[in-house]
Amino acid sequence: VDYFLESKESQAKKIASNIILKSEILFKTQKYGEAKRELAKILNLCTVYDISHECAKANFIYGMIYEVEKEYKKATRTIEQALVLYIKNENPKGIIKSYLELGRLYILGNCYLTATNMLHQAEAMLPQMELIDIELERSIYTNLSYAYMKNNHNKEAIQYAHKAETIADKMGDMKNRGNGFFIMGNSYLQNQQYDNAQKYFHLAIKCFDKENKCSEKAKSQMLLAKVYINTKDYQSAKEHINMA
Repeated sequence: VDYFLESKESQAKKIASNIILKSEILFKTQKYGEAKRELAKILNLCTVYDISHECAKANFIYGMIYEVEKEYKKATRTIEQALVLYIKNENPKGIIKSYLELGRLYILGNCYLTATNMLHQAEAMLPQMELIDIELERSIYTNLSYAYMKNNHNKEAIQYAHKAETIADKMGDMKNRGNGFFIMGNSYLQNQQYDNAQKYFHLAIKCFDKENKCSEKAKSQMLLAKVYINTKDYQSAKEHINMA
């Protein structure tokens, strides 16, 4: 009987693993309804068999789908369920990704203090990973920087933005760096460090231009104009207002 049950559980794991692979493809191809239908099959198996590793992954993907659909409460609930299961399985990367995702969800809900708490939990888990994932580490620092900026903790915002940029330099990644530069520019502006603010807003504008992010570029232009107004360079301020 024990052998039979073990075989059934092993079979359930294989079925669930295959469904997860299929669901990940459906998620990446934006077929969210189909992905949720597939993931529901795994959650049904979870009620019968001890396949918590697969159930953690299923809940995490479910949460990602809910986030895309802007169902933030549902997303938070399912990511929390994934986190509990990842902790049960002592899966450091899964735990880190869950805390990171929860941090991002709380940022989307404008709960910046809770977001920083979640992101610091992710940061604290980084040494537990067997293999360093610098992209994951960079994402933690970028989100911490943004949450601190929104909470008007400019010193911490700058600190974590620099950490993220150091990793980007090591990676040789010149894409998607505009947000980091924007955070640094804005934080320096709030601290009245206008030379640094000017430097990073110029870098942000350059990146946003390459990334075709017109709204972000315009916002950077307006804040750069504010820097020039504070330094009494009204001609440069006017030029950047006109370019916004």
